Amino acid sequence: AGAAAYAGAHVTSGNPTLVGAAGVAGLYWGMLYEAGIELQSLIASHVLWDVWIFLIRPTAASRRPPEGA
Repeated sequence: AGAAAYAGAHVTSGNPTLVGAAGVAGLYWGMLYEAGIELQSLIASHVLWDVWIFLIRPTAASRRPPEGA
């Protein structure tokens, strides 16, 4: 449920790739947390992910038609 909520929070981006990646990452981080990994490590992992996905290797913008079209 947490991973679905995490992915759902990314729907507003309009980028299906980002939503899917958020769902997968949410599942992974959730499993790591349940396995006993410290929350600080998971937060650091998320920060590194953000730097990667937004600055180093961003995904393509979605192809929505222009408004009013």
